Amino acid sequence: APYFLVRLEAMTVSRSFDYNAYGRSAANVSTGSFTTTNVTRWTVYALVIGVGSTIPKTPIDVEVGAVYGIGDITENGKIQGGGSYKSTSSGNAFGLQGRVAPRFKIAQNTSLSLEVAYRMLRIRDYSDDFGRQDKFFEFHLDGVTLGFGVVYTFN
Repeated sequence: APYFLVRLEAMTVSRSFDYNAYGRSAANVSTGSFTTTNVTRWTVYALVIGVGSTIPKTPIDVEVGAVYGIGDITENGKIQGGGSYKSTSSGNAFGLQGRVAPRFKIAQNTSLSLEVAYRMLRIRDYSDDFGRQDKFFEFHLDGVTLGFGVVYTFN
């Protein structure tokens, strides 16, 4: 039988790196080199609302849904001989997702699920803490995802 689904997801990734930079004073005189340490974290919260159905005579669910994603970027850094900095930006977008998931029953209302999904979601129009927009940055979450989890069915 067809069913209605609501799924909330959170995804995050971060990277850290050091780099050398050269400074200049207001009078355009070289102030030498310095090292900067940077840590950037991207986080996306996605809400999927859709419909699904189990293929007759199989334990395979097929779903399609609309996705609303909110993306946050946080950047923290330290400048050698100077201070530190932090900036945050956020954006949002709508997309689509399709999913196929065979289920393996382990209890009365509980199953293990192995899912393969395809998502089209590009978060753009990020704005920073001061309301300035970056129209040239997009966070692409398009592509195939694989997942494994536990499903509880309310009967």
